[in-house]
Amino acid sequence: MDSDASTVNPWPGLTHRAREGELRLDPEAARTAADYAADALYAVFAVEDRLSDIRVHTGFSDNGHLNSATTLAARYDESAHDLGRILVAHKAILTAMSEHFVVAGKLFRDSEEDRKVTIGRIASGAQLRGATYPPAPVAGKSTPPRDAPKPEPAGTNPIDAENPYGQTVKWFYLAGAGMQPQPPTDAAATWGWMAERLNTAFTTFAGQLQEMEKKGAWTGRAINAAIDAANAYRDNVDALSGAMRQVAGSLNYASSWLAHTKVAMPTSPRPAEPGSAAEDKIVNDAILAWLKHYEPGLTGSSLAIPILPEARSTPPEMRIQQSPTETTDREPKPTSEATADQRAEPSLDRLFSQASSLLQQGTQLAQPLVSNPVLPPLTSAALDPAKPSKPAGGIGGPGPGPTPRSLVQQSAKLFPRAAVAPATPVVSAGTAGAMSPGIPGMAPPIGGAGMMGGRPEHKRAEFLSSEDNMDEAIGGDPVAYHAVLQQ
Repeated sequence: MDSDASTVNPWPGLTHRAREGELRLDPEAARTAADYAADALYAVFAVEDRLSDIRVHTGFSDNGHLNSATTLAARYDESAHDLGRILVAHKAILTAMSEHFVVAGKLFRDSEEDRKVTIGRIASGAQLRGATYPPAPVAGKSTPPRDAPKPEPAGTNPIDAENPYGQTVKWFYLAGAGMQPQPPTDAAATWGWMAERLNTAFTTFAGQLQEMEKKGAWTGRAINAAIDAANAYRDNVDALSGAMRQVAGSLNYASSWLAHTKVAMPTSPRPAEPGSAAEDKIVNDAILAWLKHYEPGLTGSSLAIPILPEARSTPPEMRIQQSPTETTDREPKPTSEATADQRAEPSLDRLFSQASSLLQQGTQLAQPLVSNPVLPPLTSAALDPAKPSKPAGGIGGPGPGPTPRSLVQQSAKLFPRAAVAPATPVVSAGTAGAMSPGIPGMAPPIGGAGMMGGRPEHKRAEFLSSEDNMDEAIGGDPVAYHAVLQQ
């Protein structure tokens, strides 16, 4: 699924579902909504036409003397660039919304030509209504505010000002010469006009969407997806216009402190009496103005340039499904609790690995029993996992061999230390026998003794004298084995 179509602009998918009959819209409500969507789209075009007025922000240090001032201007330029890109995305969303209202409300006949005529008529009406909106401000006609309020911080990083101490009269003169309060004032007016232009059209449009929801104008299986998308878009546009107003406030504040700083800067690069007390006074006055107006003003404006929100028409946690065959409107993301449960769930491989480790530990301790020819085949197989399990005979005929779970349980009961001993490398009986004297492939005789007199000399291990858990390890039957083991 295309993430752009599902999480940014779901309206093409919703229109497809309307064509499939999953979503319907009251014709009268659809006609009104289509008109308001066209008005909002026309507002976006009107704002785009004024982007050239704010592409480059000037008046901060037009001679390039102050690096801090040019850095601030570059931030405003970047915001204007972001706005242009965001408006392109809004045009795509609004165009798709207008198409959706036309299709869902069945405002045209089945022919493609009639659909185009209907959309063209809606666009023409929006253009006529948009012409009545107040025009954009003209450069040079706005008055710089004398004491603009300090804007609220937007979470961006501050810009550090240059150190005024040790600077010359010429340095302060060049700093003031590059400051022009009027261009930031004009830019602030343009940003403010664009914000209000979008806000007016979108507020009316959002109000219509809310009315559609309240009156139940949308019907069908996909109604929740359409309502969620409309509400999310309303919130997104509110955030955009609010951020644009904040940029305007930051620029207004900048024009104010630039004007105060410029007034206090020297009007000539050379003092009338070099080296005199008059020169010292000029420098000291410039330093005081710098510390009072420029430094705090630069910090305040740079902190108040917000990141403009990207255009989107769905909540961030929601994905609108595009296929009409899907039965739900949302695809919930897995929660962190579910992910933790999946991580905590033991795998079958891990369980078998743990069982094998316990079995190998028990087998290592039981090695003397494995090589004892006196033990019956069933007991030897239970204690030696290296040997293949075979059906063992017993009362009632042949039966199944020991399972992995039963082998673990038997070894744990017969050799309790194996359950708590750390895992250690285990050498199988066949391998050990191959490296020791005696019959190849067999374990060496207990005690290291070889064949003597045709029969090995057997020394019984002390721990074999214990009868603890004997019945559980051997199985209880037949009881005739007890006499052999106790000899």
